[in-house]
Amino acid sequence: MEQPLVTVICLCYNQECFVGDTLLSVYQQTYSAIELIIVDNGSTDDSISKIETFLEICPHAIFIRLNTNQNTAIAFNQALSHSSGKYIIHISGNHILVPHRVERQLNAFSKLDKRYGIVYSDAELLNEQLDHIGFWYERNSENKQFNEGNSGNVYASLFRKKYICSASMMVARVVYKTLNGYDESLEHEEFDFQVRSAKKYYYYYQNEALTKIRICGDILNDRNYIHAHLLSILKGCQHAYRLNSFDKENQALAICIRRYLLQALFTDNRELVHKFGQLLSKITELTRLDHLWLGLAKSRLPLFIFYRQYLRLKKPVIVF
Repeated sequence: MEQPLVTVICLCYNQECFVGDTLLSVYQQTYSAIELIIVDNGSTDDSISKIETFLEICPHAIFIRLNTNQNTAIAFNQALSHSSGKYIIHISGNHILVPHRVERQLNAFSKLDKRYGIVYSDAELLNEQLDHIGFWYERNSENKQFNEGNSGNVYASLFRKKYICSASMMVARVVYKTLNGYDESLEHEEFDFQVRSAKKYYYYYQNEALTKIRICGDILNDRNYIHAHLLSILKGCQHAYRLNSFDKENQALAICIRRYLLQALFTDNRELVHKFGQLLSKITELTRLDHLWLGLAKSRLPLFIFYRQYLRLKKPVIVF
């Protein structure tokens, strides 16, 4: 029986130190029917020469070079339009696939019915020197997960937990076709895509770390990143509000909104605090604590410095 084609789309932006390892991890997969599409998203470092070196051993890979940096959604959608795979994996130039990842996820798909559109897993977190620093899903001293991923209808659970590691997902092509790819108005597309896809398709969780993620730089000092991230989350929550059909979905969404309202408050994104508050008020009656946070947003207290210290105690930091 013919093997289904899997497309791996790798987006690279100024990741010259890591992208070579990422591409080799795709090349060394135990599964052979892989279409690799590499997008350099306007890098200004030596990433392109690293990619070109890799192409010498893998000349059949498709290389798309963007002259200017685009948001992830635009760059990914462009690559998606060149792809042919029945299944799609989206990674960045700081991710590493374990050798049997594609094979393991395809095996999972082969046992699932057509309601399932996404297979995902845990991920191991590494520092820039490839030292282990943790996992996506937190574990105790006995290496047991506190809260592992869910399978089936995960829509409401997306709001109650931090969202799924997008680098760990294998997505059936039909999902992207149904949703018209990523929303190109968003700088960070993960949460919104998961909300829209989970409303229509089931997810399946594999309890193993099939992807390694290098934590690069210090996002806690990047105010532009934090603002763009929270704005994308807000838009995802707004999409979810329009998609929700049941009160339990709105209750779960309210939990999510309150979590990110606080993060907007403590990172001094005060205009976003009020927008999260406005959305929350459409879903449920505001509590006294909600009014307290909204009132605090009107003050000029420098809360970000305290929030940074709090997050540093919760290492490793990857996203909010």
